[in-house]
Amino acid sequence: MKRALIFGCAISLLLVCGCVDIRQDIHVNHDGSGKIVEKISVLPRGLRLIEGMKKRGGGGGIPALLTEESFQARKAGMGEVEVESKKENMTKDGRKEIETVYTFKDLNKVNFWMVPTFGYKSKIKDGNGRTATYNGALKLEFIPSYVRFGRLHRETIRINSRTTHQLVGQPFSSPTIRQKYQRVLPIFLDMIKDLRVEITVIAPIESFEEPNDMIGNVRVDRNRVTIFKMDGRNVIQSPGMVHQVLMNEVVGGGNLAKHQGSMPGVFTPWPSVHGGRWFRFMKTVPAPGGAKE
Repeated sequence: MKRALIFGCAISLLLVCGCVDIRQDIHVNHDGSGKIVEKISVLPRGLRLIEGMKKRGGGGGIPALLTEESFQARKAGMGEVEVESKKENMTKDGRKEIETVYTFKDLNKVNFWMVPTFGYKSKIKDGNGRTATYNGALKLEFIPSYVRFGRLHRETIRINSRTTHQLVGQPFSSPTIRQKYQRVLPIFLDMIKDLRVEITVIAPIESFEEPNDMIGNVRVDRNRVTIFKMDGRNVIQSPGMVHQVLMNEVVGGGNLAKHQGSMPGVFTPWPSVHGGRWFRFMKTVPAPGGAKE
C-alpha cells in the first residue's frame, strides 16, 4: 500500500489550505458490520484562498478533497466499503461540504483517515532486524470472543497503533532542506490553525457501564468513543511537530511524546502510555452452539 494511503490524496489541501473540517462517525454493530458517516467541508476562508490561487495561477477552483477523482481514490483506499449515499451542498455559514455514508460488512477490512507521516516505518527495521509493517493507516480491529462465565459475548475494538515509545526515528534530511521548510513554517502555521479532524466510534450500547473493564486509554461520552481528534489551534502550539509533518519526517520515542504533550486537546492513536487504546462492549446471549458454563 502506498505510503500516503488515504490521506495522500488529501494532504496537498490540508497543508496548502488548512481550512478544512473532516469528521467521521463510525457506527459499529454487534457483528462487526456498520456504517461510516463522513462529512468533509472547506471553510469560507479556504474557498477564498483557493479562488485566489485559481486567479493567480489558472488552477482549478474546486478543493482537492471535494473532487470526484479524489473521492474515488479515497474510497479505494478505505478498503472494503460501499457507498450508500453521497450529497454535496453549501451550508448556511458558507462552507462547501460533502456528506457520504459508507457501509461495511467487516470492520477489520476498513482503513480510516490518518496522517501519512508514519508510513516510513514500513521501510525501517527495528533493533531485532525485523521490518515493521505499520503503514500509517488507522485501522480498528474487531475481536469477538465468548466468556463462558456469565455467558457473555465480549466484543472488543482495538485501535491498531504503536505507542510513541515504539516508534523508531528515521534519518533526517540535510540541514539545508530542513531550513527551507523552516522558512515557510509560519505560513503553514497560519493555515493549519483552522484545520479540524475528528473520528469517533459509536458503540451499539447506550453507555459503557463498567469503565474500568471496558475502556482503555480512550475518551468516552456515553457510547461515543473518540479515537482521533485534532484541532489546528492546538496543533500549532507545537511548531516542531508541524515541521515534522510538513517534511514527512518523524523522530521516535520520547521526542514524539514531547511534541504531542505540547498540543493540548489533540488526541491520537499514538499514545505515550503503554497498553494501547481499546474499548469493549458486552451483551448477554445464549451460549453459542449449546455450550455450557
